[in-house]
Amino acid sequence: MAYEIERRIVKAIPKNRVKSYSYILAHESGNAKNTGEGSLESEVKFMANNWRNAFTHFWVGNKAIIQLAEDGYVAYGAGGYLNPHSPAQVELARVDTQEEFDESYKRYIWLLRHQADKYGIPKTLDSDDRRGVKTHLWISKNLGGTNHTDPYDYLAKWGISKEQFKNDVENGIDLNSKGAESRVNYLQCGDSGGEVKVMQELLVEAGLKISIDGSYGPATEKAVRAFQTTNNLSVDGYYGPVTKAKLLEVPKSKPSKKELYRLVTGTFGSKEAAEKSANILKRQFGWTVYVKEK
Repeated sequence: MAYEIERRIVKAIPKNRVKSYSYILAHESGNAKNTGEGSLESEVKFMANNWRNAFTHFWVGNKAIIQLAEDGYVAYGAGGYLNPHSPAQVELARVDTQEEFDESYKRYIWLLRHQADKYGIPKTLDSDDRRGVKTHLWISKNLGGTNHTDPYDYLAKWGISKEQFKNDVENGIDLNSKGAESRVNYLQCGDSGGEVKVMQELLVEAGLKISIDGSYGPATEKAVRAFQTTNNLSVDGYYGPVTKAKLLEVPKSKPSKKELYRLVTGTFGSKEAAEKSANILKRQFGWTVYVKEK
């Protein structure tokens, strides 16, 4: 399973490739005045308008993951020593209920691990190794160029110790655990079953040529990517709520007009005999047979 990443790329942000794939950085907003409903949108809007001061690649909330800058390129989030070597920096928006935190935390852990896998970076947290997933605190202590100490204090407020955070980053967490009712459900390559078949039917109705077999193989993933590309969505091959919603908006192609053929069944001595035969054919085969006098 996976979570969808909603792309809201700020086009004005410069694109300079990072020098190395060394660090995935774990931030949190540090903004105690911005919590709860709407906090994610507020943070995203502020950063999009003030990126020249600082920006990261991703923001995570309890209902969404939003990407503002292309990963793999330099972000200005944690000092001049780290930024050129971090292909993905992830911010966690603050919330004000345990349920909201649980949901945002699952997305946070998933995204940190997902980006580490994407760039071949070890899924280790704050280890002595110079590569891995690092907190802002670790960067401040070991690389300098910044003095922030997030995200440990905020995580601790919701019952996540340093040890727990480390374990979750390194081993992952159960996305289906209690409190995940609003978890985003995804389909991806390797999945199979009725949900995949329904998705394939929708793709075919949208004009894509694939087999409807209930198996999410490479051909289906290619079709999903093609649909995402033509509809200006995040192109990741995952079938999530954003892709599904867009697919449901596509007008269904009308069936082509069928050719009509006349079937002559025979000649009868009376109209009653002909109508009786026509009724038998209709009951047994569903045919509509017209009786016509010669």
